[in-house]
Amino acid sequence: MAGFPPARWVEAGAMPAVFVAVSRLVFTGRFPYGYIGMLPMLWAALRFEIFGMALTMVMLTVVAVPYTAAGLGLFSNPAFAPDEWQWQVQMFLVIVALSALEVAVLTRQYRKALLRLERPYGELESRVIERTAARENEERLRVFIDYAPVAAPMLDRHMRYLAVSRRWLDDYRLEDVVLGRSHYLVFPEIPEQWKEVLCCALAGEVVTADEDRFVRADVP
Repeated sequence: MAGFPPARWVEAGAMPAVFVAVSRLVFTGRFPYGYIGMLPMLWAALRFEIFGMALTMVMLTVVAVPYTAAGLGLFSNPAFAPDEWQWQVQMFLVIVALSALEVAVLTRQYRKALLRLERPYGELESRVIERTAARENEERLRVFIDYAPVAAPMLDRHMRYLAVSRRWLDDYRLEDVVLGRSHYLVFPEIPEQWKEVLCCALAGEVVTADEDRFVRADVP
């Protein structure tokens, strides 16, 4: 109960007062329907589970037994022997307690099931948000590269094209169908030595060769 919001504390404070008031009406004979006292108890079991059920059960017992012994309430009939009204009060308390206990247990199981569902849902929602953000960033990067004023490609670690600038397509006389294709298939004239250098660069090695020139096989 320590984590309850203020509204739940107000509800917890009002619940015993309502329950005692209804119980007194029932066991002073002012209200003829005894099981109406179950409604506040079910309310307590539904809202506060086992703790609420146990607290209201104690209060019901404290109210029911003294009033019945004093000749008041539903079970105070002069024709009943003491053991008869005691048996009736006990049966009443047992029926009420079992009903409230069932509601309290079902309420707890329901809340636990909700918690089990909320955790994977929260994780799934986080993953969806992360993937959506990643796709948006990737799309912005592609648009940026597409309209870059320089010849710039973006490739993955397998040397497949993810995005290229229009300048890249124009400079190397390529068609706009290179995305997803291998760099080595687009440029089959790349020598094996350069492929080895590119592998080293992908592994993190810094390699430069300013004197090397790349000439397209189909371009004069």
